[in-house]
Amino acid sequence: MTYDLKTRGVKDFRLTVDRLAKQVRDPLEGVVGANTVFRARFYPVSSTPVPVVYTSGSVAATEYELDYETGSVVFNSAPAVQPTMTFSWSNMTDDRVVDILAAAFAEMEGRWPRRWKLVDSTGAEVLYPSESDEANVVNAAGIDPPCGSDTFSTSVAERNLLMACARYTHLASKLDEAAERHFMFREDRGVTVDKTRVPANLDLALKRADSDVKQALRSAQVKYYTDGRHLGTALKQPGTIDYFSDYEWQTDARDDDNRTTYAGS
Repeated sequence: MTYDLKTRGVKDFRLTVDRLAKQVRDPLEGVVGANTVFRARFYPVSSTPVPVVYTSGSVAATEYELDYETGSVVFNSAPAVQPTMTFSWSNMTDDRVVDILAAAFAEMEGRWPRRWKLVDSTGAEVLYPSESDEANVVNAAGIDPPCGSDTFSTSVAERNLLMACARYTHLASKLDEAAERHFMFREDRGVTVDKTRVPANLDLALKRADSDVKQALRSAQVKYYTDGRHLGTALKQPGTIDYFSDYEWQTDARDDDNRTTYAGS
């Protein structure tokens, strides 16, 4: 089993990075009695947690189709009473989340190149994830990448790294937009609106996100490199022949096991 950005990735993003708002038994807008099309007051609707639709007080199972992007609920037959829905919603559609995750994957590979890629259900490399049926994370051999004793799809440390990169890339895109559009303006003899602090605040959040990515990267590398090679190595200091012959007593003492020999005995 591989890790698909369009299913598991979206769910992880919704639960860890996105700011979801929850509506409980919220009435769906539409004409009761003759109408089969209703709409949620807030959308896009998040697919995670799974929305629950109620008709006549009971949970509707297969009596409807839900368009998450527009919040439209189309029933097979017109409800007799006002339907309601318990759901979470966000200002981002699933396709937008997939685009963020694709950028996060590129960020992860840029910081730690491992020749991983995204492929669809046929194994072909994905160039536009939002237009593909799947976007599975695989290594150069086309399989779920081994990560120590786990694989990417089963490694919490690896998925945490991807989500940290997702938060970073999401904030980076928001900072770019804020830098262009957020400024101070005043209506003619009216209220003054100052948004000049927004880019600076986003920059602070981006620095914190970058720190989180570095920490998640270190944790993932500990899991990935079981032999500790990511820690590097040490070069011994060179010494002269006189030093080793006259002053390097520690090596001889260790080799001769002189632990019980003391001065004067």
